[in-house]
Amino acid sequence: DYFRFVVDLGDDAKSVAAAAGLDCALTAIVPLDSLQNARRAMELASILSSSACERIYLNFLAPDRVQQREPFQDQAALATAVHLIRLLSADQRVHVACTSHDVVLWLGAGAHDVSTGKYMNVRRFSPSRWMDEQAGGRNNSYWCDDRLLTLIRDQEVLRLDREGWFADYDFADNPASQAILDNLRAQTGDPWLRLSWIQYMRWFANTASSVTSADEAWAVLQNSVSAWRETQRLRILFVDPFNDGNHAVAWANAFSEGMGR
Repeated sequence: DYFRFVVDLGDDAKSVAAAAGLDCALTAIVPLDSLQNARRAMELASILSSSACERIYLNFLAPDRVQQREPFQDQAALATAVHLIRLLSADQRVHVACTSHDVVLWLGAGAHDVSTGKYMNVRRFSPSRWMDEQAGGRNNSYWCDDRLLTLIRDQEVLRLDREGWFADYDFADNPASQAILDNLRAQTGDPWLRLSWIQYMRWFANTASSVTSADEAWAVLQNSVSAWRETQRLRILFVDPFNDGNHAVAWANAFSEGMGR
């Protein structure tokens, strides 16, 4: 069994590290597709918490059918993932790596540490990071919307702007947002990839600092559901088919279910 193997490996590594005066964290990769059964959280937590390691570096692996930017929406699997973090965080310091907007779920569930990056393949755990680079790839600029909990394109930002979406926004805690918006409004065509990275990373840091309880996470998720309903009222459709707001509902329901177990 993979999880028993990583526990044995982690314990051996901890012994060697301790002799050298070093700390050691247990690393585990959990396929989200394996979490549809609610009992799986208890099974995995029982195995992983048996490790002598006091810290666990957790990666959730989404199935290949889910695009890199597409929010994972399997409510049953996400609820089990939330429950798993709750269980593990009672005995270990849990670090959930390779996260994106779903970080709200993990913070609310009790994760002590979270991490992300400017590139998409570190915002979601992806084996492609260790494969040969494919020719033809490119980085695109996306706006990180803290209410919709997703990435949207420039023309969608401008459409929201025309509807007064940003009228009550305070960009003081994320100045890159104002810089991007000024750039798009001016329609100069100036590239803003670097600004998009800064905006996203600042949003992530702000969220990691502000979401420190289940209630705070729930408030963010409820706000996202309401924001998506507002876009529907405004009859705004987004280019990417997965940007329809369904993930906000799935995440809120999964969080409520996972925290209630």
